[in-house]
Formats: sequence, structure tokens, C-alpha cells
Amino acid sequence: MRKKVQMLNNKSFHTQTKVARAIRLSGIAIFLVTFLLYLPALKNDFVNWDDDTYIYENTNINALNLRALYWMVTTLHASNWHPLTWLSHAVDYSIFGLKPWGHHLSSITLHALNTLLVFTMSFQLVIIGYKTRGAIGLLTREGLIPPLIIATVTALLFGTHPVHVESVVWLSERKDLLCAFYILLTISAYLFYTSSRSAKERRGWFILSLLFFISSLIAKPMAVSLPLVLLLIDIYPLNRLTQSSMDKIAILLEKIPFLILSMLSGVITIIAQYSGGAVASIEDYALHVRILNAFSSVLFYLGKMIYPAQLVPFYPYHKNYSWLALENIIPLGAIACITWICYRNMQKGFKLAFVAWGTYIIMLLPVLGIVQVGLQAAADRYTYLPSISLFAIFGATFFWLYERSGRGKNRIALRGVLLTCFCCILLLVGWLTVQQIKVWQNSYSLWSYVNKIYPDKIILANYNLGLAYYAMGMYDKAIAEYEKVLGMKPDFVEAHNNLGNAYFAGYMDDKAISEYEKVLASNPNHAKAHNNLGFAYYTKGMYDKAINEINKARSICPDYATAHYNAGLVYYAQGMYDKAIAAYAKAVILKPHFAEAHYNLGLAYYKENDFRSAKIHLDKALELGFKVDRKLTEIINTRVQNR
Repeated sequence: MRKKVQMLNNKSFHTQTKVARAIRLSGIAIFLVTFLLYLPALKNDFVNWDDDTYIYENTNINALNLRALYWMVTTLHASNWHPLTWLSHAVDYSIFGLKPWGHHLSSITLHALNTLLVFTMSFQLVIIGYKTRGAIGLLTREGLIPPLIIATVTALLFGTHPVHVESVVWLSERKDLLCAFYILLTISAYLFYTSSRSAKERRGWFILSLLFFISSLIAKPMAVSLPLVLLLIDIYPLNRLTQSSMDKIAILLEKIPFLILSMLSGVITIIAQYSGGAVASIEDYALHVRILNAFSSVLFYLGKMIYPAQLVPFYPYHKNYSWLALENIIPLGAIACITWICYRNMQKGFKLAFVAWGTYIIMLLPVLGIVQVGLQAAADRYTYLPSISLFAIFGATFFWLYERSGRGKNRIALRGVLLTCFCCILLLVGWLTVQQIKVWQNSYSLWSYVNKIYPDKIILANYNLGLAYYAMGMYDKAIAEYEKVLGMKPDFVEAHNNLGNAYFAGYMDDKAISEYEKVLASNPNHAKAHNNLGFAYYTKGMYDKAINEINKARSICPDYATAHYNAGLVYYAQGMYDKAIAAYAKAVILKPHFAEAHYNLGLAYYKENDFRSAKIHLDKALELGFKVDRKLTEIINTRVQNR
């Protein structure tokens, strides 16, 4: 008898080992497929859409010290409060500097990890679902098939679908990836909490789930709706709300800490968005427009996940937002029908569709535009988390077809056809993902694509295309784009400022000065316009006017490294080398990789006969890729050695 029991235990051990190995290998494969698919993004550059604010012009992430951490925790920069996101960018900067491939590598890795978490979380949920239905006991080879298939299909669709490209390759959307990472960990910890038997274990998992939830909120406030998702998970697959009334009250009470954290995050986010002027007014978008657009967006995102064609980084509002317009009635009717069908199925005992549809809606709620942030009607990045529940429905449907196809005589052929179809779908969405990655290759590819889809209809596209042309040295084309923008919005001060820059680069100094003066007439505290006007005066040899304007820019924005650098140029031209040194030194403190500032600081020290300091900064400029006169370095090296 003892020998028989030992044999059964050994068999159970070997089975569980095989199960664990299968899960591990599946997870590794899913991670690698996702990671390899996105590797082309390593060739992508930064883009001129928030990447300057978040990364390459954000000097606050140039160091990892107490001052920088204090800034991350207290700032509402970029109209958001997300310390964890700033920390992520600062870590990237400390490792990769301003090399875009390094920042992309971090985002790709994080997306691959999220895909792995989607796999493990889906596996957990399916196992729990089968257990609560009494259809599966301990993990066995037979019991492994349903959760493994459903979780694998769900995760692969999540990892490879092109609707997620925006969240992954737009570096400013790192917050999406971080938020999702911690939300997925929160749900997994919550599942362990509900399945733990001892009070100590339950307490530990509950605290851990709260900590993960806090992390998700300080990465991106889109996590505020998660407490409602946890309630849906309580309905299915946990079936916790079928218990006694007292248990139901306890289940609701345990969500209070999550709800309090959500409300705090919501308040901080609203303050941040309003302080940065990111929230549109009722005059810009009427309430009925926002409501109708919200309903349209629910169906719009669903359509993009089913048929991911013509994914655009910016979707504008359409013109007709009437309650009686057919294009607005259809989404309302479709959402009502889907909700009613899901509810009726839940009453019949099939809860998955209702919970998945509810999760999709709830996760979208913070970004449906009732509180409108930005100018877009919709954005692909908003689907990053909500898409999981719909991909799970696809995974469950795939397994249902897989199971049914195995009951006939031609089961091998039918399953082969089914697997072939799924592989074709994966290849198609993977190919579309690679094509979409190319859209985000650089600023020109991004905004020329948007302008191709919506020609001269989106101010932001024309404006940023002008910036791209300017960066490429195509000043005539930049001027043309800015003129289009000003034709649509004559009071757009940033367009006037950048039109001035394009005129200046094209040696049309008087036109440039005129544009800068228009900006300052509208906004006297526009630091960049003061700096640009000052630099234009500097090139004309009008040093008094130049330093007056540049110092105004420095006063308005003390952390404006370029303004300090330009002040150094003016002082140096006047032979005021001590003042030039102070200005250049401030510029390199604010922007340590400012090669031109290091070079000019070295020259100023050379003029002051401080050859050792001159050598330090000229060497730094050379290290940063700036071309330094060899004869000058030889002279300075000789002077240093002689001393």
C-alpha cells in the first residue's frame, strides 16, 4: 500500500514538473516573440511630440540624486503627476544618455514583460474559472490544455497587435507601459490574496496588491478605474459575490483603500491637467460632443482591434455631433445591444462575456474624453489595457473551436486548419505592427503620415511637420507649414516663434525679428521668443539689445540652458570673459551634454589663461562629438604641462 501511494506521489510530482515546464517554456516563447517583433524600433529616433518635454530637453532627468527625486515627486511638469515615469526616464538617461535606441530598448523590454504578465494573469484567471465550475482540480496534463491555450492566444494577440505600437515606440508613453505593468501585478497579487487560506498570507498579498496599485497610479492615473475591475473579477471567475450578505459587505469594504487611492490620484491629476492648461473648456468641446464622442470611441476602438487598418497617431474630432446623426446613433445602439446580450448571457450562467465587456468599458472610462485632455478624439494608446479583456474573449473562443474540432473523425485536419488560421492572423498583425513602427521612425515620418491621412486638417500635424522640416534644414518647407498653421489659427504664438526661427535660419533676419516681436506683443513672458530675438540682435552686432532680451529669457526661465549659452556668446563677443564663463558654466550645469557650451567655456577659460580648466571643457566637448581645433588643444596641452 505504501509503495502504491509513493508511486502515485511520484507520478503526480512528474506531472506537475511537466506542467511547470510547459508553462515556463510558453512564457519564454511569448516574451521572445514580442521582444523580437519590436526590435526594428531600435532604429527609431525621438519624435517632436512630447519627447522633448519628457526626455531630450528635460534637464531634470539628467541626474539621479536627491534633488532630482524631489523634483519627480513634487512636479506637475507636462501637466501630469507621475513620479515613477520620471524615474524611469532618468534611469534610462543615466544608462544610455540621449541615445534613442537605449530608451526604445527599455520600452520594448517592458512591453515584452507586460505580455508575459498577461499570459500568467490569464492563466491564473482561467484556472480559477475552471475550479469554481468544478471542471478542473489539481493541474494535470489534461487540465493544462484549456488555460494554456487561452492564455497563450490572449498574450500573443496583446504582444503583437499593431494598436499597441503607439504605447511602445512613442517614448513619451512609457507611462502606459509602466502603469500596465503594475496593474497586471496588482491583479495577480489580488488573485493570490483571494485564494490564500491563512490570515497572514492574505494580509501579505493584500498589502502587496495595494503597493502595486499605488505604483500604477504614480506611473499613470489611468489606473483609477481598477477597483471596479476587481469587483468584476469578484463576480467572475472568483464567484465571491454569490456568498452571504455579510461576506458581500466584507468584499465591498476591502475595496475602500483602492477607492481612496483612486480618488486621491484623480484629484491630483485634475489639478495637474488644469494647471498645465491641458484640459479643454466647454467652449472648445461642448458636453454633448464629449458624450457622443465617448460612445463612438468605445465602438471605434473595438473596430480598430478587429480590423487594425489605417492606425493614425492623431484622430481628430469629426464635424457632425448631433444626437440625430446616424453616425452617432449607430454606436449608441451597438453598445446597448452588446451590453444587453452580455447581461442576458450572464443571467444564463455565462459570465465571461459580461465581465470582459464590463472590464473593457471600465478601463476606457478615464480616457473617453468626458474630461477632455488634448485635442484628439481618440488615441490608439488608450487601448493598451482595455484590449486585454477582448483578446481574452478571442482566446476563449479559439479554445472553444479547438475543443469542438477535436470531437469528429477529421479532428487532426480541423485542428490543423484552426491553428493555421491563427498563425496567419498572428503573421498579419505582426506585419502590420512592423509597418506601424516605421510610422514612428522619426518626426518627419510621423507627421507626414498624419498629414497624408488628414491633409491640412490637423494644426498639430502641420506645426510638427514644420518642426521636422526645420530640423532637416528644409527651411522653405518649414515656412510653408507654419504659414498653413497660422492661416488656420492666426494667434498661435508658438507657430509665430518657430516661423521666426525658420526665417532666421534662411537669412531673413528682419522677418524673423518681426515674428518674435509678434510673439512678445501677445505674450511678454515668452522666454524662447526673448532668447531668439536676443540671438538675432547678437548676429547683427547689436549687443546691448541682445543681452537685454537674453537676460529677460534667463529671468523668466532660470533653467533655460540655451539662454545662458547665448548670454555667454554675447559677453564673449564683448571681451567680458569672466561673465561669459559664468553664463557658459550655468549652461553646462543645466545641460551636461551641451557640447557647444563646453567648447565655448573652454575658449573663455583659455582667454583668461586658465589652461587647466580650458583643457577639461575642450576635452569634454571632444568626447561629446564636437570638432575641436587640434592646434588649439596642442597649445593648451603644452601650457598645462609647462605649468
